Amino acid sequence: MRCHLFTDVGAAERGAGAELETPRFAEVTAWSGAAASAQEREPLVVVEDLVKTYERRRGLRKERVEAVRGVSFTLVPGQVRALVGQSGSGKSTIAKILTRTERATSGTLRVDGVDPGTLRRAALREYRSRVQMVFQDPFA
Repeated sequence: MRCHLFTDVGAAERGAGAELETPRFAEVTAWSGAAASAQEREPLVVVEDLVKTYERRRGLRKERVEAVRGVSFTLVPGQVRALVGQSGSGKSTIAKILTRTERATSGTLRVDGVDPGTLRRAALREYRSRVQMVFQDPFA
């Protein structure tokens, strides 16, 4: 998921009408002093009380495993956030819910004002082209 803002920081020095150079990396973030603070920006991702429970059968019994329980956070352009936790704490499950490869058992998720759970076919493909997981291990 890209959560960045590219601003033309050097525009005043180059003068009006000067050609803007294409940034070397599209994900590079350049913040000008005139940009609004992160608190004043509209949230890009809002997660509220997210729960994911897996059920598996063992004979006639159902076993429930709560992978994610009551997670809430907001991502705003201009802020850096890290999702950290021990192995098995639900980090990848949250990423799968954000990318819509898993569905949450309950809770709300809004990305850029849209609930990804309502997207179908072409809209879902377009959403997945913009929201992607980046693994720490490139061979994962």
